[in-house]
Amino acid sequence: MSEDGFVVCHVESDEDVEQYLRVLREVFGPDESVDVLAKRLIDHHPEMMLEDHFVIKHKNRIVACLNLIPEKWCIGEIPLKVAEMGCVGTLPEFRHRGLIRTLVNEFHKRVATHGYDLSVIEGIPYFYRQFGYEYAIPLDEEITIRLDQIPDYELKHVIRPFTERDIPKAMQLLKQAQQKFYVHSVRDKQIWKMQHETGMASSPNKFEGYAVEEKGERARPEYLGTLERPYNGERLQSQAHAMFLQAFYGVNVRLVNPDGNTEIEIQQYNTSSKVTARDLQEEIRKHKQKP
Repeated sequence: MSEDGFVVCHVESDEDVEQYLRVLREVFGPDESVDVLAKRLIDHHPEMMLEDHFVIKHKNRIVACLNLIPEKWCIGEIPLKVAEMGCVGTLPEFRHRGLIRTLVNEFHKRVATHGYDLSVIEGIPYFYRQFGYEYAIPLDEEITIRLDQIPDYELKHVIRPFTERDIPKAMQLLKQAQQKFYVHSVRDKQIWKMQHETGMASSPNKFEGYAVEEKGERARPEYLGTLERPYNGERLQSQAHAMFLQAFYGVNVRLVNPDGNTEIEIQQYNTSSKVTARDLQEEIRKHKQKP
């Protein structure tokens, strides 16, 4: 697309970045801070490159743009490499010329050539159907509670600022919470670290993170990691393992499949113990015999 002075390209230089951010400010307005989000993605996202920011220039001036945000999702147990389309906009005087359609085509080419399994977008209602997108999953699950619905309660927790040391436990808790969703995102340690350092999630609005801990007595395990080598859900060892976790900890944990021997490893906090399948079965038998 080089006729009439239009050129399709990527953000390449500091000057391009400044033009790109100015376009976003003009398209979305300064209060939406979409330019702030885009700048954080450029500076801090662990996987995004300048080539993921698509633009159309008219006589060396950026007039339309969109970007590709790399993500990881799971559908059931299947991990997917996902490309989210974001920061889509055209300057008012250049609209209704098919510029975004041209950029969407470039976006889809990159999706196809860089091993993505799926492309997604949150956007203007119905607008993106013309590019092959349909509404698929709900977003922003939340619960609203009025102040008068909150009972008097003696605080049994400590609330403190979230630190980088909290990331491993936060990852475990998020993974546990996401088990109820058939479709969910996967936030690896790099993304957690980026969000913690920048205060950036999917919104331009900066947030602050907090950790909630129980005080007083030691809490029951927040995380119970389990490894069975080799894993086979039909084996007696696997079934005994699941029964043990349910009976003694009251939790259901999905088993993973590492390489190694035939032992089961149960990890609780920073300690671990190994038991054989025979010992595990004996413990379950004793537990069942209790009145």
